[in-house]
Amino acid sequence: MLSQMEERLTSLSLEQKIGQLLVGQAEGTALSESFRRFIERVPLAGYRINGPNIEHPAQVKKLTSDIQQAYTASGLDLPVIFACDQEGGVLSVFGDCVTEFPGSMALGATGSVELTELQAQQVGWELAEMGINHLLAPVADLNLEKTNPVIGVRAFGDDPVQVASHYFHFSLGANRGGVAVCAKHFPGHGNTAADTHVGLAVNHATEEVLRQTEYVPFKKLVDGGIDSVMVSHVVCSACSSLPASLSEEVISGLLRREMGYDGLVISDDLAMGAVRNLYSAGEAVLRFILAGGDIAFIHDSRDSVEEAFYRLVQAVEQGELTEERIDTSLKRILRFKQKSPPTNRAESCRQSAARSWFARSRSSLLHLCATRATSCPCLLT
Repeated sequence: MLSQMEERLTSLSLEQKIGQLLVGQAEGTALSESFRRFIERVPLAGYRINGPNIEHPAQVKKLTSDIQQAYTASGLDLPVIFACDQEGGVLSVFGDCVTEFPGSMALGATGSVELTELQAQQVGWELAEMGINHLLAPVADLNLEKTNPVIGVRAFGDDPVQVASHYFHFSLGANRGGVAVCAKHFPGHGNTAADTHVGLAVNHATEEVLRQTEYVPFKKLVDGGIDSVMVSHVVCSACSSLPASLSEEVISGLLRREMGYDGLVISDDLAMGAVRNLYSAGEAVLRFILAGGDIAFIHDSRDSVEEAFYRLVQAVEQGELTEERIDTSLKRILRFKQKSPPTNRAESCRQSAARSWFARSRSSLLHLCATRATSCPCLLT
């Protein structure tokens, strides 16, 4: 039986449905008239909020609220996804607008999943207060390749069971705080020596090794009902010759059929070099959707998003993409938007007390991280 949100599917036009397959980059620190007109013309599923959009918490809250109101005013009264990469540690896009916490590897070094869960809850509270509802963090990758230029201390560690446990508890805390989370970068970016922001990165591990290492955290999170999974642009040579984000073998085969995941699948930024060096924005998005993905993220420009939008419209008109296939993703997207965890009112009332507790305990947390990680000072970055 379809929920009320899913019943909305029948009332959406083809253009509105296609818009829900895309997330773009928010523009500026306030909703401009130009951006408002763009929202009316190309109604996306949501927007990423990052550095250029952030001045202070009240300003971010107004920006997200104004964008949501613009959707309602345009006649598309669906929740807007507001996503961010607030990992903590070396990747903190909100800077001093939020509580400063150690990164994932420092948390992993403590051995305390309770600390991880409590930290995630506080992160969730602070983001939800600003209207953020989708946390693209933390990474579920293993730090296996020591020359890896992009994962490193962003990972909880190199042990698959430890990483899975910390991530699972992070997801519990973040959900309780009021935000959905995202397991990234499927099927694993930690065993590569290249950065997909720049070009192709290849994981040469065998299928047997992958099943014993990098697949483990993702399988546990899938089994636990993780809110969303982000597919990377890594080429896993044991699975496919294509970047994972464009591979039907990886998305529809490995993630959906074999691991049994029927939740929201999003792409890593399709403007990154690993994909953009091969395909235009429109072709990359079409290939991602045909491979089994649901929402394509494009962060570079409004032009790229519009190109992708109209390429999908063209694909339907030319018979490359069916409306039935779009509806399959729309059902997942609408379920995700419906279940995105609202901040619990009772727990919200405790936020002041929680902040006070974290303020008092922060030095103790850092000391614990330091004592567990003295051999690697970078853990406290």
